[in-house]
Amino acid sequence: MITTMVALFLLIIVGTLGAVFGGLVLMLARQGGAALFVHPRLPDPGAPPDGSGLRAIAYPTADGVTLTAWLAQPAGVTKPVVLILAGPGQRRADLSGLASTLVAAGYGVMVTCRRPLSLTMGDWGETALLADARAALDHLTAQGVSGSRLVILGVSAAAALALQMAWERRPAAVVLAAPPTSGADLLVGRWHLSALAGMASNPLAVVGRLKIAPPACPLLVLHGQADRVVPPAMGQAVFNAAPEPKQAAWIKGAGHADLWDKGGADALLDFLAGRKGPAPTLDQEAPWRAPGLPALRP
Repeated sequence: MITTMVALFLLIIVGTLGAVFGGLVLMLARQGGAALFVHPRLPDPGAPPDGSGLRAIAYPTADGVTLTAWLAQPAGVTKPVVLILAGPGQRRADLSGLASTLVAAGYGVMVTCRRPLSLTMGDWGETALLADARAALDHLTAQGVSGSRLVILGVSAAAALALQMAWERRPAAVVLAAPPTSGADLLVGRWHLSALAGMASNPLAVVGRLKIAPPACPLLVLHGQADRVVPPAMGQAVFNAAPEPKQAAWIKGAGHADLWDKGGADALLDFLAGRKGPAPTLDQEAPWRAPGLPALRP
């Protein structure tokens, strides 16, 4: 009798845990690429590094959330402001080196970060991510920064957000750093959710957006040849799908986290200055595919 009760109790526990896990997997699959932005991360410092030329600001979103960012004005009217949309798990501190390099070159910079997880439980999908990007652009527009005075840079899966904002706001240029073909494709490769990938309602499509709503401005794709987070082949697919005018910079020896330190920042400065970038070819150092990565979507 006791053995039967113990077995029944264990069965209930296993069934409950299975239901919770299955529900979590289903929820992540339906959120698609947007789920990449929902995971624990280290706290982001409120103040920018001393001597960086950046200052902390706050601004509201359309749905009533107050967001913070780091901002620096350009040195003159001829230099644009680069809006940096941080990728999944990135903190502003992770982009402070790039921001400082841009400020030192005379460019304006606004470094954003996603809304806190506790504020996104009601709507933490693609809609909320796009709302945050629009709020940052609204703040810049109120300061007279738009059109030819604006460059939008999206890192990793935030490339989808950058493309959407480029379609809506018509900046001077858009930059995609280590872009996946879509956030959903990256999620499939990382978490082996290929069977559920088609259910994603928030795919954070990059190639799809390029085909449906291509930006009407010059585009730069930056990708480290040694990237083990977003395969360089994805960056190549994004570049192939992009319309002219476009440039690509495949940074030899650079991974995902050290892209800017190993030549990405220099390639970005060359692009912003209008100098001819590297040839748009990819000579990958070590062919690599994420486990379970499906064929790239058209």
